[in-house]
Amino acid sequence: MPKTANRDMHKAKLDLVDFPKGDDRPLERMYRSLYQPYLAWAIQRWGNRGDVLEEAFNEAVMIFRRKAWDGSLESYVGKQLNTIIFSFAANLIRNRLKVEQQYQERFQPLDEKQAELEGQSEKMIFEAAGEGIFREGAEGRAAKLKVGFAQLTARCQQILLLRIVHGFSMPEIAVSLGLSSTNSAKTAKNKCQNRLKQLLGVKKE
Repeated sequence: MPKTANRDMHKAKLDLVDFPKGDDRPLERMYRSLYQPYLAWAIQRWGNRGDVLEEAFNEAVMIFRRKAWDGSLESYVGKQLNTIIFSFAANLIRNRLKVEQQYQERFQPLDEKQAELEGQSEKMIFEAAGEGIFREGAEGRAAKLKVGFAQLTARCQQILLLRIVHGFSMPEIAVSLGLSSTNSAKTAKNKCQNRLKQLLGVKKE
């Protein structure tokens, strides 16, 4: 029987024998044992960040699971489980907060002069496109897109902006948002994109 089966895992040290491949039960025990101590530690360090802290913990456990089962946790053997999970989560949180900070800097309110220049540029573009012939359609599409985008979760907004506006690749999105793999990023992007299409009334092909 695994040594961690009947005891609190908060201070337990990693022994890969305790996490046999294909058995999620030890991971579930670890999750229950570490979640509250982790949450208290994370809130003390970063403040109450809503879903960010919980998502980071869940992702950290999944990373631990993958590494434990593929044998890439060898260098962590003998270290406390809470130290391992907390360090994984901390990296994910830092990446997430870094991305959020970048968005805040990029999309901060324009000052009056900048707003005036942007307004003039927009007017020039519409007038150049046939003296306003296409203005109503363009403005309507832009307004509809804005409304639909606002209904997406913050996570989906980040993913789509990274992909569409900044041109990030799937691996870059995975790293920026602290996702476990490129496939996770692709899956998340597709779900968000389909949700936006649904909100805009775009039929699936």
